Amino acid sequence: MIALYSFAIGLVVWLVLVPIELLRIAARRSTLQTLAERLGRLHIAAPKRRRILIHAVSAGEMNAASALVHELARRDCSFVLSAGNADARRTALRIRSYHSEVDSVVAAPWDRRNAMRRWLTEVRCDAVIVIETEIWPNLFVTCREMGIPLVIAGARIDRRACARYRMLRFFFADVLAAAEAIVAVDEVAKRRYLAIGAPAARATAGGNLKPDACLIVHDAADRVACERKVVAAVNTHPGEEALIGNALRACGDVDLVFAPRHVRRASAVRRSTRATVVDRMGMLARVYANADVVIIGGTFVDAGGHDVFEAARAGCAIVVGPHIDSIRDSVTAMLERNAIRTATAESLPRVVASLLNDAADRERLRENARAFAASRSGAAARCANLIEALFAPKAKAGCAM
Repeated sequence: MIALYSFAIGLVVWLVLVPIELLRIAARRSTLQTLAERLGRLHIAAPKRRRILIHAVSAGEMNAASALVHELARRDCSFVLSAGNADARRTALRIRSYHSEVDSVVAAPWDRRNAMRRWLTEVRCDAVIVIETEIWPNLFVTCREMGIPLVIAGARIDRRACARYRMLRFFFADVLAAAEAIVAVDEVAKRRYLAIGAPAARATAGGNLKPDACLIVHDAADRVACERKVVAAVNTHPGEEALIGNALRACGDVDLVFAPRHVRRASAVRRSTRATVVDRMGMLARVYANADVVIIGGTFVDAGGHDVFEAARAGCAIVVGPHIDSIRDSVTAMLERNAIRTATAESLPRVVASLLNDAADRERLRENARAFAASRSGAAARCANLIEALFAPKAKAGCAM
């Protein structure tokens, strides 16, 4: 099966992805260096200490990776950060600006077997950490063949993806067997990994990395006083901005800020709404600092919802909609602590207006959200301990020599 997958991915790379990247280069939206990295060709100086390759596709996943960089940097490790898209790369460069232990930031190669072997040989890493949702068969299998420990950190799979993966359980069982450890965000995620073939002995529920993430946190601690109330809707999807904008017209004299899930949509959102629109990465800390109420996107359309921990750790009064499949456990726990509010499209004006008009209630919600995020921290340290344990056999082997 892995041979068939490799053949298919090779066709997609040479017939689709390479031509698209060449067009992007012609339009000055990419570079020849990025194309070379996508093909597994790069040059990185040899490491001076233990090196860990951390792979994250999206900006949110790379933000989660910052927690591990922060934790493992204190344990004499260096890093190569592998980004799956431009937003993730920009986030990785921000991490590098805070941590000199990051040796390099590169584009992740397309998942071809030869490219992965060439890439891992050049990176010369002692371990590979894959963040959250990424299962790249040839990366996993090549790590096993080369004897490089691989860990999935903050592992999660949404319900719909799990259903698809289960149909190919025989394939994913072999792929996931290449991981030394699968550290799931919670018991639900752990059960989903087991359902698609993960070895029971290697899967554990270790917690979410987002409460430990270091990038957003916190400049937002110093809240900014504004003349008018500010409502921010973050990580929004197409159709969601119009829904939220229409709903909040009933709230009166309020400044509305949208931070679309993909910043490339900023121009379109600006044209279709009467609101301030965030059009670059790295601005959420400022948004959280200014907002009286934060609405989490992906919850008022059927997208499953997006991370609540960044806003919670920033001490925001948070509102989510009915579509919370991807964040249900976190929302349920926050509701139990009075750390979040839920709303439907119909009730959103009432819920937001209530928070805007009741400063004491809003402040309680903020403090409870911050306390909830603090109570869920520690996953990065637990994952770092596990990774250090993977290094131990190498150290013993070196002493034996």
